[in-house]
Amino acid sequence: MATIETRESAKKQEGKFSMRDEYENSIFTRRKPDMNEFKDTVYPHNEIANDVKELQRIQSGFTESINSKAARHLELIAGRNSDKTTDQWLGKNASVYETHDFDDVAHHIDMVVEFHDETYGLVRLGIDVTTAHEEGDAADRKRATIKKYAENNWLFPVKYFKGTDEKGNASLGKIEVPRAVVFIPTDFVEKYWNRLQALRDEISELNEKLDRLKSGEKIPFETESRVQNLLDTRMKQVKEYEGGGLAGLGFAKIIFEQIIKNLENLLLSAKKKDYREAIEKTLACVKKAYSEKKKDIEELENKINPPQIKKAPRSRKK
Repeated sequence: MATIETRESAKKQEGKFSMRDEYENSIFTRRKPDMNEFKDTVYPHNEIANDVKELQRIQSGFTESINSKAARHLELIAGRNSDKTTDQWLGKNASVYETHDFDDVAHHIDMVVEFHDETYGLVRLGIDVTTAHEEGDAADRKRATIKKYAENNWLFPVKYFKGTDEKGNASLGKIEVPRAVVFIPTDFVEKYWNRLQALRDEISELNEKLDRLKSGEKIPFETESRVQNLLDTRMKQVKEYEGGGLAGLGFAKIIFEQIIKNLENLLLSAKKKDYREAIEKTLACVKKAYSEKKKDIEELENKINPPQIKKAPRSRKK
């Protein structure tokens, strides 16, 4: 009996993190590089073959767990919604590129953000998004690695990078970037995703019901106008919740603040002039993007929780 309950529980947990087509096939995942694109143009065939073997060796030690599903979900949510073509969680100038699995497992960078900024030019940042607890052993190991790189004035390599150059043209090759780790609790991802899934499932049912009504089928207590009005409401809720709503902007706030904190910590250890300048430039660019995004966050927070207006005390009549 215990075994059956465990399996049922695991299946239920997996359902919480089922991938949806619009996330799996978003611009974020479509930008993911393929090693074949680099073969005999950027790297020789045998070097890529060795990297493939190394990737397989590392991945053979991995186990598919609920936490890994949640982490993948988090990458999809952050990657898809942070891009300038979607909900601009990282600002209007941010292009987000998923890294190849090799750079994910070898260099612990899930995505690279490119900012094409009028003031700072092309600025790139590597991001490792994780559901690991911020105070746990895994988090300590990640911080220790970043600290080691900072003390040695090293940037993190991304070997199989597919993005753009300073002029916005397509670019393939190795880059080096500052790396930030963003910790987002699993329950935050779960609540966000479950609410979004529930809304989308209801929309699917309403569309089906509307088609049946339009074909002439009679459904008790339902009319085309009622179903259409409810469908419009749910569509609006999805749009607000996914990108511009409080949950979406809540993600943006968390991601921005943790990136800034990471970069500020890098400067505490950085000593080499050109390394410090690279971090300072990235930090300035990220802070600028956040200052623009904060206006959206604050406006929404005030709209949902308007500040209380204090009434002036009445003067007593003598």
